[in-house]
Amino acid sequence: MNDDPQFDSCRSDAWRKAIVDAARADLAGRRSSRNRATIVVSLVVASLGVSGGGVAYALSTHLLTPQSSLGAASDAATPAIPERDTPTVTPAPTPTQPPTPTEPAETPDYTVLGFDASQLFDLCQSAVRNQYSRWETSYPGMTQFQALAPDSLRDAQEDGIGHVAIFAPSAATTPEGYTTVWICEFSGDPANPTMEYASFADK
Repeated sequence: MNDDPQFDSCRSDAWRKAIVDAARADLAGRRSSRNRATIVVSLVVASLGVSGGGVAYALSTHLLTPQSSLGAASDAATPAIPERDTPTVTPAPTPTQPPTPTEPAETPDYTVLGFDASQLFDLCQSAVRNQYSRWETSYPGMTQFQALAPDSLRDAQEDGIGHVAIFAPSAATTPEGYTTVWICEFSGDPANPTMEYASFADK
């Protein structure tokens, strides 16, 4: 009596199909690698008894070969590093220096002993032009004063209490290159000054 069980071709085909289907179902599930290895070994042993190695080879090749999905998962696990634009460095603007404030020009409008410099300057200019108008024929600009200066009006109390004098250089020079200095002396009430004289200084 032969102890080795024999299967006809139909039963062998059925066993092969059952073993392959079980292996595929196992791969489709999410079992641990240890359980999967145990099932693979069991299926290979069973297949050896059925077909003498043909099914076993097919199962081992199918079950133990790394799946392409694992490689795809490995590739997907590596994140792609996005390209970044190089930051543009904008130079800091050059600070603008604030304008240097200019000192206001000193005004010549002032008073001496209560007399207003601008008022006496205009009175002296008018008097000189009237008295020495003939000079303008020979020396144009001789009776024209230069601008009022801070020292044009001076204290002249050596000539009397409350006396002041205007000293105004002419705008033009003499033929010899000299500048004529005109002098007008005033006294009295600063609100209504009295002109003592209008003349030019001796050399």
